[in-house]
Formats: sequence, C-alpha cells, structure tokens
Amino acid sequence: MEWYISMKELLLIVPGAALWVKQWRGKTIKRYCDNAAVLVVLRSCWSKDKRLMNLMRCLFFILAHHNMSIIGTHPRGGEQGSECFVPK
Repeated sequence: MEWYISMKELLLIVPGAALWVKQWRGKTIKRYCDNAAVLVVLRSCWSKDKRLMNLMRCLFFILAHHNMSIIGTHPRGGEQGSECFVPK
C-alpha cells in the first residue's frame, strides 16, 4: 500500500486530535497545511479516496464527540483557509 502525501498529512491531524482531546475539548484548532488537497478534503469533509475518507470519519467522530472543530489554513493565508464543520 502506497502512502501519498495527503494521507501522511491527514495522518498527523487525526492522532493529534485524539491525543490532545482533553486540552482541546470545546475549542477550535488551527492547523497550518501547505497541501491544497488536504485543505480541500478538510473544507468539503469528502474525498474520492476510501483511505482518506476513513481518516476523515475518525476525525469527524473525535471532533463531534468532544465538541471541537479544526480549521485548515495555508501558512501564507489567503482564500485557502477551510474549516471542518461539526454540527452542534
């Protein structure tokens, strides 16, 4: 199984959210990411790739269960900022 860069970048976000959940509960986390594909996946909460969607489901479960949200932003700013919305 080949791990491409989008998978690797999202793999940093999911365990990080699970690890820091007690400190991040009820907060919005800003994640800087220079990968446009990951920002699109975070913005839309959808991907064609099944592995990316599995990671997004895990992330969405953590966010929803602990009342958190994550904003993905490009380090240079601009219109590439995106938020993974969680219904409250």
